[in-house]
Amino acid sequence: MDNSELYLTIENGVVTKCIAEATKIVIPNGVIEIGEDAFFKCGSLKSITIPGSVVKIGNGAFCECSKLQSVTIPGSVTEIGNWAFYDCQGLKSAAIPDGVTKIGEDAFAFCNHLKSITLPNNLVKIGEYAFYKCEILQSLTIPDGVNEINPSIFRRCDCLREIVYKGKAYANVAEFCQELGLELDYNPNNFGFDLEINIDYDKLEIDDEPDDEFDDDSNDNPDD
Repeated sequence: MDNSELYLTIENGVVTKCIAEATKIVIPNGVIEIGEDAFFKCGSLKSITIPGSVVKIGNGAFCECSKLQSVTIPGSVTEIGNWAFYDCQGLKSAAIPDGVTKIGEDAFAFCNHLKSITLPNNLVKIGEYAFYKCEILQSLTIPDGVNEINPSIFRRCDCLREIVYKGKAYANVAEFCQELGLELDYNPNNFGFDLEINIDYDKLEIDDEPDDEFDDDSNDNPDD
């Protein structure tokens, strides 16, 4: 029998806190939101099951859950908040369902074992530094609906070799490629881009570090 609720504080349909010693959590059906910092620094958490009733994963919800290896996000979720999976160093893969339209700032930053991530077709916004220092992320397809691409999204993604984009964000894509030193192939396709961008690391010039608030050595909650 699952006893996950013994580890959780749930208020008005929102998970607000989890006991740090929990290793496996099944969030009960009926919960609509995983609240801000709900699982912050739950260093023992390895597995989380999120029910189809959840519509939002709040800011810092799983921040610094260093042993979390995988997460399945249900199709009911529409928003992944800032720092939601920040510094989840054990996270290896994540599939984001089509219901998600927004991925917040630093949402997957410092997930340095994240090798693959699937972005949903309905996504329209990716926050700054969303995948900062995902060191072994190799490729990514950006959905058509994303109309703003900030170069900080992929800073320090040292193994990134391919980005595929089929959207219409002309100026944003050009700025993005110029700042990261990427070769941009422009092929009109329904008045948009059909891109396969390969990074030449001999020509790559990006900042070694982002702003101070993203210091590698800091163990503080980035929301503090």
